[in-house]
Amino acid sequence: MTDKHLKIASFITQGVYMLACAADIVMCLMYRMCWDTPSGRILADAAMYLTCDLALLPVLPALLVLNICIAVRDKEHRGRWILWTVVSAILGVVSCLAAAVMFVSSTGGV
Repeated sequence: MTDKHLKIASFITQGVYMLACAADIVMCLMYRMCWDTPSGRILADAAMYLTCDLALLPVLPALLVLNICIAVRDKEHRGRWILWTVVSAILGVVSCLAAAVMFVSSTGGV
């Protein structure tokens, strides 16, 4: 793969992971509004499965390896990619924790 493809893959992976975390938070908020209905129970189950997937998928190690490969190959922008590696890891951990905390606070852990 070229540097451009690796960079696009890094940004797409980070974006999809952040969107999945946001979707989990939105499902938890929707569950809070209709917790006593059958659709609320379905939302709680879907949020539980998505939260488990977010925590268990090896997205953060894959992003770390991908960003290190980019930093090694791209010598003129190495500092930027090292900074992006740190920032993307922090964003991933914070968004996953936010989704997990939102799930537990809205459902009680199902």
